[in-house]
Amino acid sequence: MQLAGAGRLFAISFLIAGAVGSSSGGGEPGAVVALPFEVQYTTNHALHARDTADVELENSYVRYGQFLVNISIGNPPQPITVKIDTATADSWFFGKGSCNESRVDCLGGEFDPSASSSFTKLGYPDFHIEYVSPKDTEVDGVYFADDLRIGDGLSLKNVTMIEATKTQALTRAIMGIGFSNDSTLAQEGQWYPTVMDEMLSQGKIGRRAYGLYMGSKDATTGTILFGGYDKAKIEGDLATFPIVSGNNDFVVDLLSVGMTNGSGTYSFGDSGGNPAAEFPTTALIDAGASFLKLPPDAYAAFISGLGGAVDSSGYVDCNFGKSGSLNFVFGNSTVSTEIQVPLYDLAVPYMYTDGTYKLDSNGNKMCMLGVEESSKSSKHSIGDTFLRSAYVVFDMDERQVSIAKLKHDASGSEIVELGADGKSTKIPTSTSSASPTSTPTTMTTAAAPTATTGGASSTAPNGASQTSPNAAPILSPVTNVLGAVFLMVLLSI
Repeated sequence: MQLAGAGRLFAISFLIAGAVGSSSGGGEPGAVVALPFEVQYTTNHALHARDTADVELENSYVRYGQFLVNISIGNPPQPITVKIDTATADSWFFGKGSCNESRVDCLGGEFDPSASSSFTKLGYPDFHIEYVSPKDTEVDGVYFADDLRIGDGLSLKNVTMIEATKTQALTRAIMGIGFSNDSTLAQEGQWYPTVMDEMLSQGKIGRRAYGLYMGSKDATTGTILFGGYDKAKIEGDLATFPIVSGNNDFVVDLLSVGMTNGSGTYSFGDSGGNPAAEFPTTALIDAGASFLKLPPDAYAAFISGLGGAVDSSGYVDCNFGKSGSLNFVFGNSTVSTEIQVPLYDLAVPYMYTDGTYKLDSNGNKMCMLGVEESSKSSKHSIGDTFLRSAYVVFDMDERQVSIAKLKHDASGSEIVELGADGKSTKIPTSTSSASPTSTPTTMTTAAAPTATTGGASSTAPNGASQTSPNAAPILSPVTNVLGAVFLMVLLSI
């Protein structure tokens, strides 16, 4: 995950269609929350003029996709815009006076606990996190419980969150939808119910899982589905891989990486040399990551395979890559799948904050290459530039990731609910041509259940019984309609 910079944004508004209910494979009610989005263009704040020229240039271009959600906290509701992150479970928001604006503007609004009648400060140890990239970014804060609303329809009671008391060089607050046992507090031996936990326990979804459809670089629509996935967006079948043992994020086995160019299709290392020693390996699939990050020798082989298309500063012509692809093979000896990422999708426009393109000496628009080199000791991450070519289902409850080739020209939807029993069920919708496999239920707006408070006992993801100041009982999922506005920003922030 990277939190960097400012520049022109590709903003995507999520206009919610609603949740479709069905009976799950186990016979219990369930729900899928569908979040379509469309692309818009806007301009974000730049770094302050007192920053150095090098820093300003580094942060003035569009780097990657991020999902921003409009939420509100407390009573009366205080509106805030936050980044959704699949690689963390913690949700933190700027508290009053917490933003350090010496380098960047803090965007999205602040939360004032004194203005909420339902605010409760919790007795957990203080929150602290330092991000790997960019350097010198960190957050200090305190845990609290309050009501959380996502858009106009999804209401969660008494959710544990973090009020930032001090931040350094961060422009956006974060709502984490990753593994509960990867939270900062869980790493210290304690556990609390996160936003995804509360979606499940308060009946909004039937399983802590979500399908992500981003579309190609030029796409104007896409969807994220909490509690299910859209089969109509998939070409072929989903290939499902277990999360690599010992990881509390979406790390899967990566068998090989190669490319297709004028010389044909080949895997890096086929002709011998160092890249062969780097595979098989593992990779983190992260919707909040910047670009693709390849092992050092594979990265060098990829750059060589581009035949001089990348200049010494890492720029490419925006018309580069009209043919060819970067190819990823995931899996193991039992099951594998290949996803081919068109080279064209790896050219990310470099735009200044006034909306103009960076130009080369001949007046051609310049782009950044959406592939970076990872260090030998760090995780090889697969982010936005990959996710535009794949449909991915992130499944925390089953500890697995499912991947398929993306069907860009799909029409309509074929929603599949992921049930609590590990089974899946097609949900009949008005846009699906598939025959229903269950009796449709009436779509209604469900009132949010009241969470148990006051030190209720709950079960942590690892099965250990622990006490949380606002643990909620596990409730049967109910049908819900969510009316929300989401943003997707092709910008490091």
